[in-house]
Amino acid sequence: MNQVGLLEPQVIEAVKTYFAQRGFNETPEPPADLVFSNTQGQKWRVEAKGDTRNKTIDFNTGMGQLLKQMKNCGSEYGLALPDIRAYRTQARKISMWVRRQLHLHFLFVTNEGDIEDVAPEPQ
Repeated sequence: MNQVGLLEPQVIEAVKTYFAQRGFNETPEPPADLVFSNTQGQKWRVEAKGDTRNKTIDFNTGMGQLLKQMKNCGSEYGLALPDIRAYRTQARKISMWVRRQLHLHFLFVTNEGDIEDVAPEPQ
């Protein structure tokens, strides 16, 4: 875990690389930061935030942006964040029950561009 995290454009680039390496294509669908789909019919909508002064506000903003885009239960939803303690603390405040219902993942991006997908646990 890093002390100082990536800025939003760096987080977005890392997420694009992550999904491309897994066979997903990016499909622009504003207002989402990122939308990915693959030939198996899987679809992801991802909001990204970078390291800023007020991580709580940015985390909550990202969650709100993502919630407004949740239109069906067939997609996976991700909030991509720098891998820093403050964002992990905020992510732990979202109950597993909510995360399961919403198919909500947290994508933590290291300064090296690696991503840990913290997926909702199965029931």
